[in-house]
Amino acid sequence: MTFYYIIYDFLHIGFQGFNPSTDFRSTGTLGLDSLLYFAKKHPAFVREIMQFGEDEGIRWFSFAITGINITSVCQQLLRDRKVNIFFLRYGVTLETFYELYITIFSRLQFYWKATRPDNMMQFGPVLKKVLEKVAISAERDELVKLYV
Repeated sequence: MTFYYIIYDFLHIGFQGFNPSTDFRSTGTLGLDSLLYFAKKHPAFVREIMQFGEDEGIRWFSFAITGINITSVCQQLLRDRKVNIFFLRYGVTLETFYELYITIFSRLQFYWKATRPDNMMQFGPVLKKVLEKVAISAERDELVKLYV
């Protein structure tokens, strides 16, 4: 396998450049661990997410960088104590963190499919709307783990 193919694979799964390690600046290895947990625990769902843009003839949002952003969001929700009830319900474990991550990722995918934004430039506003809904669900004790 040549270096070109390795670079292409990184770009295809949604990293921003030739060196994926630079994408993990904000989350460190937790970002990578979250992506790996998701891919190992729910491989069919990950394939569905990655296939969606190709099926529609568009590139909706990049899987890897979106996952890294969601890891950062989960960290912030924890710091702000907005998901305490979620952790009290499911346990204060790293696995619960990963399940929160998957829950938010799935809500993002669902909302993106439902609203069908014009392009990737709508990612920020769509993510913001999803996070508002997540925060409301968490406050009402209605945020539950996704079972796929």
